[in-house]
Amino acid sequence: MQAAWEQVGEVLAAERALSLARLSRDILKRIEARHLSKLAPERLLAVLAPARARIRVSPTYSLHGQMANATLPAELFDGAMRRLTSPRRSTFRMAQWRERNLGLASTTVQMTALVQTFAAASHHLDAIDPNRFVPDGLLGSSSYDAVPLPADLAAAVDLMPYVGLNITMTGAEIAAIQQQTAAAHKLALTTKKTVPRMDDVWHRGLLTETHAIRVAQLERVAGQPLEGDVGHLIQQSSKRATEGVLLSVQDGAVASQALRIDARSGALKPTARRWPSNAADRRCAGRASRRAPWPRCRCMR
Repeated sequence: MQAAWEQVGEVLAAERALSLARLSRDILKRIEARHLSKLAPERLLAVLAPARARIRVSPTYSLHGQMANATLPAELFDGAMRRLTSPRRSTFRMAQWRERNLGLASTTVQMTALVQTFAAASHHLDAIDPNRFVPDGLLGSSSYDAVPLPADLAAAVDLMPYVGLNITMTGAEIAAIQQQTAAAHKLALTTKKTVPRMDDVWHRGLLTETHAIRVAQLERVAGQPLEGDVGHLIQQSSKRATEGVLLSVQDGAVASQALRIDARSGALKPTARRWPSNAADRRCAGRASRRAPWPRCRCMR
């Protein structure tokens, strides 16, 4: 009799587990029918954002991996974007009320159009083509296009009235820059375009002419040429969740420090790790930083 009751106990435990599994399945079906199935695709992706890494959409990819390999930026569906584009946000409601005579689309409609634009980007690359707006400095510099060339290309030209820099260049040097800029733009127009991955710019950032100007200012403050590959240092610090890079100089040696924006105050705060330009600087960076303040500049990504 005791053995029989032990067998019955195992059967009852198995039946209870099966019953709980059926209850869970039925509850999930009701949640899907009453809530999830009624959501628009972009709203559904936003609701499922916290579980993206656990939702498998293929044998090799989760929902998170599928989006990372597509043209949909994950930031379109994170919590900050949901709060920013909420139809209940008082700022947007007030703006729509003030501009009600313009007949603008609602925030929800605009967000839907934005998501659809990125979702269909693989078939319509022109919709998100980064070459539609290229910051000056990526493909040459249009700042020099308005600089008139002297009759004698060996003569010096003051660039202050044209580009705001207190330097002079020869006419030949300016002509070379203008020709290189025109060639770069021509090459960009004929280059075959591919589907861009949204995560690349977020992870690596972009170095533009503005960064070069800030580094040049830092070099002038330091009073001597900078040692090491500054671009490589900025790349080292530009890891995930980095919004900027702080460059410090002492005795010509450069160190970089990743910065992030504090979500509560909006202030830039340094992360824990610094990247000196060489091994010797890494050994003495801590001691040197305590002896004297370093000239610094911020390079935003």
